[in-house]
Amino acid sequence: MEKERGVIMVSENVAYQLQNFEEAEIDESPVKWCSVTLSDIIARGKRLEASVYDVEAKQAREIVIHGKFPAIALGGDDGLTSSYTGARFKRIWVDHSEYPIYQPSSIVDIKPTPDGYISKRTDTDIDALRVKKGQILMTCSGTIGKVAYVSDTLDGLIFSHDLLRIDSNDDNAGYIYAYLKSKIGQQILLTNSYGAVITHIEPEHLADVPIPNAPVEIKQEIHRMVIFRRMKHPIMSTNMHTRFYVYH
Repeated sequence: MEKERGVIMVSENVAYQLQNFEEAEIDESPVKWCSVTLSDIIARGKRLEASVYDVEAKQAREIVIHGKFPAIALGGDDGLTSSYTGARFKRIWVDHSEYPIYQPSSIVDIKPTPDGYISKRTDTDIDALRVKKGQILMTCSGTIGKVAYVSDTLDGLIFSHDLLRIDSNDDNAGYIYAYLKSKIGQQILLTNSYGAVITHIEPEHLADVPIPNAPVEIKQEIHRMVIFRRMKHPIMSTNMHTRFYVYH
């Protein structure tokens, strides 16, 4: 600096140029949250990480439980369905027979192809492995939760033991199928009561799956819509998108 006539002059002006930074993008999506009971925390080993609890699944349960129609269990003694899996057995494979057997993943195929053929000497009740028209099928191991409605395409086919066969107790299987195919139904189906993701589905699990117990007229109408669509398009893939609305 230099002093001239009482005025301090700056011989070298140092200018600081601000760098241009990209504006940060703020995620404006709603915050995911849910309430967790003390019993849930204890059941999960007293863990508090958000990843332990599926927030969307817990919110889906709240939507169904507090919806316009009262919630009822999908399975169990007082539920809308009964279900079972086949008995485990050792396959006797042959090059060809009258008993083609299909893998559970084939339930969503437009034209299912058999995994192979088993001998009539296989030590199991082969006919008990056949699926029946009007049933709902669900994969219960591996990639779980895939759902199909048994129409003419699958009727009478032999599937392996690890496939859940679901029968409607009030002959409205189409209504139940539509619910299980919906986003809310899938979120609930693939988790347990405190939101943890499950890796295997047993018939007992359906007793913990809530479903809106809509009036009979609504159930029948949705059931008819599902059935009619399959009668009109018999070769349509069973993984079609079905919307299911929960009324508030």
